[in-house]
Amino acid sequence: MENLSTAIHQLFKKQISQGYKLEHPYPYNDESGHPIYWRPRFEKPSNDPGVKATKEIRIMSQKPDGIFIASKPEGLTSWKLFNLDKLNADPTSEVYFVEGEQKARLLNARDILATTTGGATSLDADISPWLAAQLSFGQTKMRQGKNGQPNYLASCYP
Repeated sequence: MENLSTAIHQLFKKQISQGYKLEHPYPYNDESGHPIYWRPRFEKPSNDPGVKATKEIRIMSQKPDGIFIASKPEGLTSWKLFNLDKLNADPTSEVYFVEGEQKARLLNARDILATTTGGATSLDADISPWLAAQLSFGQTKMRQGKNGQPNYLASCYP
């Protein structure tokens, strides 16, 4: 069985050789806390102080034989919610739906339960466990997502 860090560096040699640095691997776990797949986030700092860092987010999973691959798991029919194991641990908790793992991780570090589908354009994630819940989204500035796709949260407003 490969080590996660070693696998990331082997699978994403191209990004690393281009100056990208791993920001975080972001595991997507099943209800029991076992990783289903990871979304490694890479950032390439800008030399211009007025320009934001460039990011690349990839997908990787681990086959039953322990080998990591740069693709989603075989047989996965829908993307999962980030922190699914934490969401299922206490289904009555207040949960914040945010755009991206980075923001969810920052809130979780402050003991605020947060999840994401992965980003503003991740419309194909399985959110069925949460459809029956009373959801409330605070006021936020909406914008179109990448490639002209609608922003995910915008579709949640009536």
